[in-house]
Amino acid sequence: MALNPPTPPHRRGSDGGNSATPDWEALRREAARFPDGAFVFVQEGLAHTVRSVHGPGAMDAQTLDEDGGQTAGPSRHVTGRDLCMGIREMAMERYGQLAPTVLGRWGIRKTEDFGTLVYAMIDRGDMRCNEDDTLVDFKNVYAFDDAFGVPAVTIPAAAKPAAATGGTAAPC
Repeated sequence: MALNPPTPPHRRGSDGGNSATPDWEALRREAARFPDGAFVFVQEGLAHTVRSVHGPGAMDAQTLDEDGGQTAGPSRHVTGRDLCMGIREMAMERYGQLAPTVLGRWGIRKTEDFGTLVYAMIDRGDMRCNEDDTLVDFKNVYAFDDAFGVPAVTIPAAAKPAAATGGTAAPC
């Protein structure tokens, strides 16, 4: 996955087949349950992961062709698994033991949810994928209770912090 500029992605199906495409309508419906903060967090997680995998300068300015597409240059691609691991690392850095609670308030409860968010952003042109990327790449990368070390705490709606509903700031 990579951030903008949007280019028409070659899309493979969630079943891992070479020619099938995901059910984009179903994907849009599923992604509609996530608040804007979840999308922002995953985009920030992608930038964090690209820097972790490809080095601190990997997110610097890139060369674009006349159509706005990225020209040939060093790859900044990360796999779905890489992204899930990078998002976990970033969530723990930002929120510590509250990470599963904050993600849960955004409706993110499993790594497949990251895939739904990513593919919704690919569909709307905010991210790109390559021909080897699929939704399956996000399936069961880790269990949240194991990865974050603690189960998510349920916060009653009346007590929920404003930051947990749409922003990316820590809830405390």
